Amino acid sequence: MLLAPSEIHFLHDSASSYILTPDVIDDVGHQLLQQSNERVPRIQVVEKDGSWFALNDSYLRVYRELERQGRCPKIRVEVVALSKVPQNVQKGMIVGEEKSEDVSAPVRSRRAVANRQQTTKAAPSEIHFLHDSASSYILTPDVIDDVGHQLLQQSNERVPRIQVVEKDGSWFALNDSYLRVYRELERQGRCPKIRVEVVALSKVPQNVQKGMIVGEEKSEDVSAPVRSRRAVANRQQTTKAGKARFFQ
Repeated sequence: MLLAPSEIHFLHDSASSYILTPDVIDDVGHQLLQQSNERVPRIQVVEKDGSWFALNDSYLRVYRELERQGRCPKIRVEVVALSKVPQNVQKGMIVGEEKSEDVSAPVRSRRAVANRQQTTKAAPSEIHFLHDSASSYILTPDVIDDVGHQLLQQSNERVPRIQVVEKDGSWFALNDSYLRVYRELERQGRCPKIRVEVVALSKVPQNVQKGMIVGEEKSEDVSAPVRSRRAVANRQQTTKAGKARFFQ
C-alpha cells in the first residue's frame, strides 16, 4: 500500500517538533531513497482507530521533508501488529490536527502544543533551577569561559539546547549546572536565547518536584549570582568546584 508521508502520524508526537538541518535531510534522504525497492521507500506502521502511525519517527520526519520538496510523494507502508507498540505509548497515540506555520517550520500537532512537548527558544533567565540552591553557585571566569565555550561549540545551529520540565506554567532545567553557565553567558550578551526541549515531568523524582516552587529571583549587582528568596534563606553556596562537575 502506498501513502503520502503526510498521511502517516508520528508514534511519539513530540517527534513532530524535531528540527532537521538541510545536510541531515540530504544525507539521510539520499540513503533512504537509494535503499528502497522499486525506488519507493518503505516504512513500517501500525494502525489504531483508523489512523496510521510510523514505527520509526526519524524516517517519517525525513520523508515528510522530502515530500515537501517534491522528492518523495509516496512511500510504501508495511502494516505490523499494534502489539509491537508498548501499552504506555499506545495511550498517547491520539490524532490531532497538524499544522505548519511556514514551509520550513517543523510540523506540530495540537497534542504536542497542549503538552508543551516541543522544541522552542527562551532566554536562560526565563528558566528556573530544578534545585533552587543551584542559583547561588559562584562561577569563576575561567569556568564560565571554558565550559561556556564548549557548550556553544557543541550546539546545533549555533543555538545551545537544554532539557526542561514544566510545572505550574514554569520551566525548570534538568541540568542546573548548564543553566547557571547559560545565564552568565546571557548576562555577557553571548547567549541571548537557548533552545529548550520540554520533557515529561515524570523524569523528576517526586521529592524533587515538591521543591519546584518559583520564588522571586534577584541580583544585587550585575556581577552577583542570581539567587531566589529560598536560596538566600538556605545560604547554600559553593566556591570553585572544578570544571568537571558541569559535565557529570
